[in-house]
Amino acid sequence: NLARPSAARADEPPLDRRTFERLVLEAHPELRAADARARASAAGADAEGRLPAPEVMAQVWQIPLAKPYAVNQAGMSMFCLTQRFPAPGSLSAREDAKRHEARAAALAAQSSERAVRREAGHAFVEYAEATARRALHIDHERVERRLLELARARHAAGGSFADAVRAEAEIAKTEADVASAATTEHAARRQLNVLLGRSLDSPLG
Repeated sequence: NLARPSAARADEPPLDRRTFERLVLEAHPELRAADARARASAAGADAEGRLPAPEVMAQVWQIPLAKPYAVNQAGMSMFCLTQRFPAPGSLSAREDAKRHEARAAALAAQSSERAVRREAGHAFVEYAEATARRALHIDHERVERRLLELARARHAAGGSFADAVRAEAEIAKTEADVASAATTEHAARRQLNVLLGRSLDSPLG
Protein backbone atom coordinates (compact mmCIF):
# COMPACT_ATOMS: atom_id res chain seq x y z
CA ASN A 1 0.00 0.00 0.00
CA LEU A 2 3.01 2.33 -0.05
CA ALA A 3 4.60 3.97 -3.07
CA ARG A 4 8.11 5.34 -2.71
CA PRO A 5 8.78 8.31 -5.02
CA SER A 6 11.54 8.09 -7.63
CA ALA A 7 15.10 9.22 -6.98
CA ALA A 8 14.21 12.70 -8.23
CA ARG A 9 11.72 12.92 -5.38
CA ALA A 10 13.75 11.14 -2.72
CA ASP A 11 12.86 13.75 -0.11
CA GLU A 12 9.18 12.80 -0.26
CA PRO A 13 7.72 10.36 2.27
CA PRO A 14 5.95 7.29 0.89
CA LEU A 15 2.33 7.78 -0.13
CA ASP A 16 -0.20 5.18 1.02
CA ARG A 17 -3.24 4.22 -0.99
CA ARG A 18 -5.86 4.99 1.66
CA THR A 19 -4.58 8.52 2.17
CA PHE A 20 -4.43 9.10 -1.57
CA GLU A 21 -8.03 7.93 -2.07
CA ARG A 22 -9.20 10.19 0.76
CA LEU A 23 -7.43 13.20 -0.75
CA VAL A 24 -8.93 12.49 -4.17
CA LEU A 25 -12.45 12.23 -2.73
CA GLU A 26 -11.98 15.50 -0.84
CA ALA A 27 -10.64 17.32 -3.91
CA HIS A 28 -13.13 16.00 -6.50
CA PRO A 29 -15.49 18.86 -7.51
CA GLU A 30 -18.26 16.58 -8.81
CA LEU A 31 -18.37 14.69 -5.53
CA ARG A 32 -18.58 17.90 -3.54
CA ALA A 33 -21.43 19.10 -5.75
CA ALA A 34 -23.27 15.78 -5.46
CA ASP A 35 -22.92 15.81 -1.69
CA ALA A 36 -24.23 19.39 -1.55
CA ARG A 37 -27.24 18.43 -3.67
CA ALA A 38 -28.01 15.47 -1.41
CA ARG A 39 -27.82 17.60 1.74
CA ALA A 40 -29.93 20.35 0.16
CA SER A 41 -32.60 17.82 -0.83
CA ALA A 42 -32.67 16.38 2.70
CA ALA A 43 -33.05 19.85 4.18
CA GLY A 44 -35.77 20.67 1.66
CA ALA A 45 -37.76 17.61 2.71
CA ASP A 46 -38.03 18.92 6.26
CA ALA A 47 -39.15 22.31 4.97
CA GLU A 48 -41.83 20.78 2.74
CA GLY A 49 -43.48 19.14 5.74
CA ARG A 50 -43.95 22.37 7.65
CA LEU A 51 -46.71 24.95 7.42
CA PRO A 52 -45.93 27.99 5.29
CA ALA A 53 -44.41 30.86 7.19
CA PRO A 54 -46.93 33.34 8.65
CA GLU A 55 -47.35 36.60 6.76
CA VAL A 56 -47.58 40.04 8.32
CA MET A 57 -49.37 42.77 6.42
CA ALA A 58 -49.74 46.48 7.17
CA GLN A 59 -52.06 48.96 5.43
CA VAL A 60 -52.41 52.70 5.93
CA TRP A 61 -55.24 54.69 4.35
CA GLN A 62 -55.94 58.38 3.76
CA ILE A 63 -52.39 59.69 4.15
CA PRO A 64 -52.16 63.38 3.19
CA LEU A 65 -50.77 63.73 -0.34
CA ALA A 66 -48.69 66.67 0.74
CA LYS A 67 -47.02 64.52 3.39
CA PRO A 68 -46.93 60.90 2.15
CA TYR A 69 -44.49 60.11 4.91
CA ALA A 70 -46.82 61.23 7.69
CA VAL A 71 -48.05 57.80 8.60
CA ASN A 72 -49.21 59.10 12.00
CA GLN A 73 -51.77 61.29 10.23
CA ALA A 74 -53.38 58.44 8.27
CA GLY A 75 -57.14 58.11 8.48
CA MET A 76 -56.90 54.38 9.13
CA SER A 77 -54.15 51.87 9.87
CA MET A 78 -54.56 48.13 9.72
CA PHE A 79 -52.14 45.36 10.68
CA CYS A 80 -52.89 41.69 10.23
CA LEU A 81 -51.19 38.31 10.62
CA THR A 82 -52.21 35.55 8.21
CA GLN A 83 -51.42 31.84 8.11
CA ARG A 84 -52.19 29.59 5.16
CA PHE A 85 -53.26 26.00 5.80
CA PRO A 86 -52.72 23.71 2.79
CA ALA A 87 -55.20 20.97 1.95
CA PRO A 88 -55.10 18.00 4.36
CA GLY A 89 -52.40 15.50 3.41
CA SER A 90 -50.69 17.82 0.90
CA LEU A 91 -47.83 18.67 3.25
CA SER A 92 -46.98 15.05 4.00
CA ALA A 93 -47.23 14.16 0.30
CA ARG A 94 -44.84 16.92 -0.66
CA GLU A 95 -42.50 15.92 2.16
CA ASP A 96 -42.52 12.26 1.06
CA ALA A 97 -41.78 13.27 -2.53
CA LYS A 98 -38.90 15.46 -1.39
CA ARG A 99 -37.50 12.66 0.78
CA HIS A 100 -37.56 10.27 -2.18
CA GLU A 101 -35.68 12.92 -4.15
CA ALA A 102 -33.17 13.28 -1.30
CA ARG A 103 -32.59 9.51 -1.14
CA ALA A 104 -32.06 9.38 -4.91
CA ALA A 105 -29.54 12.23 -4.66
CA ALA A 106 -27.73 10.47 -1.80
CA LEU A 107 -27.54 7.20 -3.76
CA ALA A 108 -26.21 9.05 -6.80
CA ALA A 109 -23.54 10.70 -4.64
CA GLN A 110 -22.53 7.33 -3.19
CA SER A 111 -22.32 5.77 -6.65
CA SER A 112 -20.13 8.62 -7.88
CA GLU A 113 -17.91 8.26 -4.81
CA ARG A 114 -17.41 4.53 -5.43
CA ALA A 115 -16.51 5.17 -9.08
CA VAL A 116 -13.98 7.86 -8.16
CA ARG A 117 -12.53 5.67 -5.41
CA ARG A 118 -12.04 2.80 -7.88
CA GLU A 119 -10.35 5.10 -10.39
CA ALA A 120 -8.08 6.49 -7.69
CA GLY A 121 -7.21 3.00 -6.45
CA HIS A 122 -6.32 1.76 -9.93
CA ALA A 123 -4.20 4.85 -10.63
CA PHE A 124 -2.36 4.43 -7.34
CA VAL A 125 -1.60 0.74 -8.03
CA GLU A 126 -0.20 1.64 -11.45
CA TYR A 127 2.03 4.28 -9.88
CA ALA A 128 3.20 1.93 -7.11
CA GLU A 129 3.99 -0.83 -9.64
CA ALA A 130 5.88 1.57 -11.91
CA THR A 131 7.88 2.93 -8.97
CA ALA A 132 8.78 -0.57 -7.75
CA ARG A 133 9.69 -1.71 -11.28
CA ARG A 134 12.00 1.25 -11.79
CA ALA A 135 13.71 0.67 -8.44
CA LEU A 136 14.21 -3.00 -9.29
CA HIS A 137 15.81 -2.17 -12.65
CA ILE A 138 18.12 0.33 -10.95
CA ASP A 139 19.23 -2.37 -8.49
CA HIS A 140 19.88 -4.75 -11.38
CA GLU A 141 21.91 -2.11 -13.17
CA ARG A 142 24.01 -1.55 -10.04
CA VAL A 143 24.76 -5.29 -9.79
CA GLU A 144 25.53 -5.56 -13.50
CA ARG A 145 27.98 -2.66 -13.35
CA ARG A 146 29.75 -4.41 -10.52
CA LEU A 147 29.92 -7.58 -12.63
CA LEU A 148 31.33 -5.53 -15.50
CA GLU A 149 34.09 -4.22 -13.25
CA LEU A 150 34.96 -7.77 -12.23
CA ALA A 151 34.91 -8.96 -15.85
CA ARG A 152 37.26 -6.15 -16.89
CA ALA A 153 39.55 -6.96 -13.99
CA ARG A 154 39.68 -10.62 -15.07
CA HIS A 155 40.37 -9.57 -18.65
CA ALA A 156 43.22 -7.35 -17.48
CA ALA A 157 44.63 -10.36 -15.68
CA GLY A 158 44.53 -12.44 -18.88
CA GLY A 159 40.97 -13.70 -18.78
CA SER A 160 38.41 -13.78 -21.59
CA PHE A 161 36.97 -10.51 -22.91
CA ALA A 162 33.63 -12.19 -23.67
CA ASP A 163 32.41 -11.78 -20.09
CA ALA A 164 32.92 -8.03 -20.24
CA VAL A 165 31.10 -7.81 -23.57
CA ARG A 166 28.12 -9.74 -22.17
CA ALA A 167 28.07 -7.53 -19.07
CA GLU A 168 28.05 -4.38 -21.20
CA ALA A 169 25.18 -5.76 -23.29
CA GLU A 170 23.17 -6.54 -20.14
CA ILE A 171 23.81 -3.04 -18.83
CA ALA A 172 22.58 -1.48 -22.07
CA LYS A 173 19.40 -3.57 -21.89
CA THR A 174 18.84 -2.65 -18.26
CA GLU A 175 19.37 1.03 -18.98
CA ALA A 176 16.59 0.81 -21.56
CA ASP A 177 14.38 -0.90 -18.98
CA VAL A 178 15.11 1.85 -16.46
CA ALA A 179 14.21 4.55 -18.99
CA SER A 180 10.98 2.78 -19.92
CA ALA A 181 9.98 2.31 -16.27
CA ALA A 182 10.80 5.96 -15.54
CA THR A 183 8.53 7.06 -18.37
CA THR A 184 5.70 4.89 -17.05
CA GLU A 185 6.26 6.16 -13.52
CA HIS A 186 6.23 9.77 -14.70
CA ALA A 187 2.94 9.27 -16.55
CA ALA A 188 1.41 7.55 -13.52
CA ARG A 189 2.57 10.37 -11.25
CA ARG A 190 0.91 12.94 -13.52
CA GLN A 191 -2.32 10.93 -13.49
CA LEU A 192 -2.35 10.94 -9.69
CA ASN A 193 -1.91 14.70 -9.66
CA VAL A 194 -4.75 15.07 -12.16
CA LEU A 195 -7.02 13.15 -9.79
CA LEU A 196 -5.88 15.38 -6.93
CA GLY A 197 -6.66 18.50 -8.95
CA ARG A 198 -3.08 19.75 -8.71
CA SER A 199 -0.38 20.70 -11.20
CA LEU A 200 0.98 17.69 -13.07
CA ASP A 201 4.45 17.64 -11.48
CA SER A 202 3.46 18.45 -7.88
CA PRO A 203 5.14 16.36 -5.14
CA LEU A 204 3.08 13.37 -4.04
CA GLY A 205 4.40 13.05 -0.51
